[in-house]
Amino acid sequence: MENRQEFIDLLTNTTGAFVQVEGSTDWSDGWKISVQGHTVEDAVELVERLGNLLSGTKVYFKVGTQRLIDAKSEQSTKLLTIYLPKNVDTRSYCELVRINLEGYKGADDIEEKRSYTKYAPGIFYRNDRDVNGEYIPA
Repeated sequence: MENRQEFIDLLTNTTGAFVQVEGSTDWSDGWKISVQGHTVEDAVELVERLGNLLSGTKVYFKVGTQRLIDAKSEQSTKLLTIYLPKNVDTRSYCELVRINLEGYKGADDIEEKRSYTKYAPGIFYRNDRDVNGEYIPA
């Protein structure tokens, strides 16, 4: 990340709930990983720790903003969502995320999320498509 403070400012001042980052568009089979945290600083730490993995594998992802955090909903701790390209093994990618987040403390107290499967503390995954390819809300 070139300028940490600019990224913090973006996440703090953006009017939307997420900032989206382009990557592979080949993720239509629905598998995604949610990485949890509580603060904008947690979101920045996640991107810093996972940046090389995310850019190296060209995944599409989005980062939660202060507006999402302030909503105080079940989704408010979903600070990083990674959309996996087709033919990427979900659990293997979760393991790469876990390795890169070794020592991350931002999600230690976050409980399991409805409709997600817990992989490790703060790391959850799910498929958001049914057999017909229709979106399934969280």
